[in-house]
Amino acid sequence: FMENVLDPAHVSVSHHGITGNRYTSPAFFDLATVRKSTAQGGFKQRVIPETPSSAGTQNFVEFKPPSLVHIATEYPSGGKFVLALFASPTRPGWVRHIGCQVLVEGEDGKLPPGLGFFALPLPVWLLHVTASLFLHQDMVFLHHQEKILARRGYQNAAGSDSEYLQHVFTPTPQDK
Repeated sequence: FMENVLDPAHVSVSHHGITGNRYTSPAFFDLATVRKSTAQGGFKQRVIPETPSSAGTQNFVEFKPPSLVHIATEYPSGGKFVLALFASPTRPGWVRHIGCQVLVEGEDGKLPPGLGFFALPLPVWLLHVTASLFLHQDMVFLHHQEKILARRGYQNAAGSDSEYLQHVFTPTPQDK
């Protein structure tokens, strides 16, 4: 789950119709290191998209051990979108997720777009009912990817002698 949400390229594919379009939005993303990876401090990277519509916008992904993913978009107006995701494994293939979306007004007094309709002022009960829709889009892909890897002989377990990169195609340098 954590690897998935740290990959900015997954958004337009997994969240088709909410925050992207899997047919028109996919693009190559490069990642520039802002803070090098350490066991205690995690890492922070700036996302460098190759899209003209992102001019002036800065995107960051950050991992803080043991289980925080912090995704931030800073807009030219001074507005900011922050997504904080905590995940704790409960058993193999299962994770408990806690997330929070924060929208900060820009100097123009406007809020950034956020996560589609999840950024709208909605009643609390409706947010609880619909919150899992966003996560379910990720889980469908992750579940099927896990099954495909298992059929290829990969076991995600301590002591496994199966090498992950032997079972997947990773075209970008960040995946190696």
